[in-house]
Amino acid sequence: LYMNVQVFPFDAGNYWALSAHIWDFSFPQQMRGYFYPLMLSPFKFLHDNYAPFGLLFFKIFTSVFYAYFFAVLFPGFFSTIFGGKLTVLSRSVPSMLIAIIFPGLICYPLSDAPSLALVIGAAVLALSGIKSESNIKRFGLFFIAGMFAYFAYNTRTIYLFSIVALCLLIVSTAKLNFTKRAIGVFAFLLGACLGAVPQMAINKGHYDTPSPFIITDLGSGSLFLSQLMWGVVVDRYETYTPVGAPGSPVFYANSAGENLLLHTDARKIVSIKDYLKLVVTHPLTFSSIYASHIASGLDVRDGEVYTQTPSHQKSMRSIFSLAVVVLGITQFFRLLFLSGAFSPAGLVEKLGWTIVLLIACVAVIPGAVETRFFFPVFYVCLVAMVSGFQSDPLKFKGQQLVLAALITLSIYAFVQQSIQNPIYDRPESRMYNYRSD
Repeated sequence: LYMNVQVFPFDAGNYWALSAHIWDFSFPQQMRGYFYPLMLSPFKFLHDNYAPFGLLFFKIFTSVFYAYFFAVLFPGFFSTIFGGKLTVLSRSVPSMLIAIIFPGLICYPLSDAPSLALVIGAAVLALSGIKSESNIKRFGLFFIAGMFAYFAYNTRTIYLFSIVALCLLIVSTAKLNFTKRAIGVFAFLLGACLGAVPQMAINKGHYDTPSPFIITDLGSGSLFLSQLMWGVVVDRYETYTPVGAPGSPVFYANSAGENLLLHTDARKIVSIKDYLKLVVTHPLTFSSIYASHIASGLDVRDGEVYTQTPSHQKSMRSIFSLAVVVLGITQFFRLLFLSGAFSPAGLVEKLGWTIVLLIACVAVIPGAVETRFFFPVFYVCLVAMVSGFQSDPLKFKGQQLVLAALITLSIYAFVQQSIQNPIYDRPESRMYNYRSD
């Protein structure tokens, strides 16, 4: 209500428009899945037919949905796996901080927050299935977990990796014989297949193939490869919507990547294999590029997503978001490697669940980074910070605070320097003007 968003531009507007094409079975040929527009469709209908109520009910539903997954469901799951103290504060404070740091992800219909909520739902159901003593209940939980995991992938395709990670966790952590674990994975994948049926029907209509996957190559080459190539020359990518003027994309160039392409014809990189050859040939350059992406992703100056103020003018917002997430990261690592009563699961199991929750963030690092892609890192580490702090052995240490302060200031200084020269053009303008010598 405070943000008072009335218009949904760019990606948000695309999801909002797609929700009108669900129930008449006219879902268009494009790179979005069906599930998130399906969730939005009742509110789109109300908005189109009873304008005063549509956005209000969308805001109410969104608030309740995120409150349940982020303030109720996940903290309990987190304490079960990673330890920490489960209290009213550990349930509420992380969500309040997220609302301050990422208000745009709460107020706009974007895929980042719902996809993470769905992965959390899949993880909670899978863990319950692993711990269940009843065969029927266990396989039922795995089946529903598979549906949730597919819905997360359908909402944001990068969560395909989480589906694989959940399958491996069911196999490796369930204390069952091999046959029951195999049946558990089968039930999980069966649930995912059921969730994929509408997408299969859409793909059959547009591509004459009943594929369960989101098809992102719409005649202009691989979207994934395009994102990787953008990542060579882009430190961070934003959408700038100044008051009274049309919005436009803005990016901040990576000088190391630009120097690399001075001697490389980007047009010759036409496959993932070509890109990987470039990475292997220039490992130090790409290490610095990826480090720049991580720093830029953690510096959330544009929390409203569609920013109306140039990023270099948002120093206080930058320092606040960095200080909070860096301190949370240090606390998460303490919980991750702590043994004993305050950390119920073993290290391998904790690492497995960490991969499920955060692999999407790792997978986007090589591409053109937007800060909202790091939303899962922020949320998980904020929960770790609050719940861990309330356990006496995990109170913040002096060395920990000093380390967090140094990392915060270092990232801030780097990003502040990086964003001084915004480029209001597409990244191709920095990629394809070069030729090999």
